[in-house]
Amino acid sequence: MPLIWFMLFVTAAAGLSNLVSEADAIAVVEIVSTDYSATAADGPMYAEAKVVKVIKGGVRAARRIRFGASAWVGPTFQAGERRIILFKAIPAKHGYYHNVRWASLEAGKIDLFIADEAIVKCTSEVLSEFLKRQEDTPLPRKAEFQ
Repeated sequence: MPLIWFMLFVTAAAGLSNLVSEADAIAVVEIVSTDYSATAADGPMYAEAKVVKVIKGGVRAARRIRFGASAWVGPTFQAGERRIILFKAIPAKHGYYHNVRWASLEAGKIDLFIADEAIVKCTSEVLSEFLKRQEDTPLPRKAEFQ
């Protein structure tokens, strides 16, 4: 029986293979809460998430992290979801993102979900290869990594 590693929905095309190298940090998270109140005025969506596994850099496992996602690219985060989030570091006193250290790099380009049994095997190398294989998939993109 094949192991489902990742379920993927991509909303835009360019640059999937570069996302892992562009990210300052990558983590498997469980979304705890979301705040979309600023998105109606083109402000960011904010989410709080529990870090389940660190895949790359700067975040800590078993901690909570608050991050933003640009309204311009249509974030779709919902409480209870397990996601792989590619983060970019946000400088202090940022003009768009307020009171967060991280923003989602992939929002609007990719919605990346992960099955519980795949978490152990998720590495930056495996994720890079998976994303590279998705670049030629016609829109809307849906795939299962097995």
